[in-house]
Amino acid sequence: MTTENSNNTSKSKEDEILRNYTDKKTYEVIQYLELVNKSKWTSIKMLILNFINKNKTVVTYDLYIKSILPLYKEKSFIIRKDKNSYGLANIDDI
Repeated sequence: MTTENSNNTSKSKEDEILRNYTDKKTYEVIQYLELVNKSKWTSIKMLILNFINKNKTVVTYDLYIKSILPLYKEKSFIIRKDKNSYGLANIDDI
């Protein structure tokens, strides 16, 4: 099996788990995030999969908003170093 095939298999398993353990609205939000913000989508998807694995429960939209979304926060942001240069700052370092 090639790496691409194993990645597709892994993605399809994850997608199947998300489809089976999230309500329709939550699943639609996850799919929309994949199109709009790939890095945020990856982080939130992993949080949801970990939550499902740990609690063995269906993730409703209310549960997603109250329990999972607060776990996600941006760890870094762009700062302006001087007039012409920018850098990445980590929230934990400030």
